[in-house]
Amino acid sequence: MAEQGKINISHDILTPERVYSGADAWRELRAYDTVEIALVTRGAGIHLVLDQPIPCRSGDIFITQANTHHSYLLENEGDLLQLRRLRFFVDESQSGGGADNLSHCYGIFKDGAVSAYAVLNKAMTATVISLFDEISREIDERKKSWCDAVESNLALLLINIERYIDSSIKT
Repeated sequence: MAEQGKINISHDILTPERVYSGADAWRELRAYDTVEIALVTRGAGIHLVLDQPIPCRSGDIFITQANTHHSYLLENEGDLLQLRRLRFFVDESQSGGGADNLSHCYGIFKDGAVSAYAVLNKAMTATVISLFDEISREIDERKKSWCDAVESNLALLLINIERYIDSSIKT
């Protein structure tokens, strides 16, 4: 995970291979100490959050609070599901005013939500992909002030996503 000062962030592509199994699906749940933003880029499957299976498909985006048990699974053997993920942690002890909004995801987790999701239209999907690309490039290249650029783009990403939130899951 790349880190500098107040933000730790990483990016990757996830291609799940496990199939959702109903009653035994809880065995696939994992929790991370970071907030996760996952954009479904190909196919369809299940996002299991706590004990709730949520169908997902290309163009859906999920934001999951740190330490929330969740997993992405195939619905059927032979299906394809691919996601681009950003995982981040903001060190509030080193943050200024803007990072407080960043660590609280600009209100996405209000009212005790542990996960939220949105179905994006084509234009917003293109915007989100562009912001993912820019954040990923900044993380990889680490040019001067890369952390500030990542924080700015991440803030813009979260603000845009928050406008499209369709539903949230609470504990």
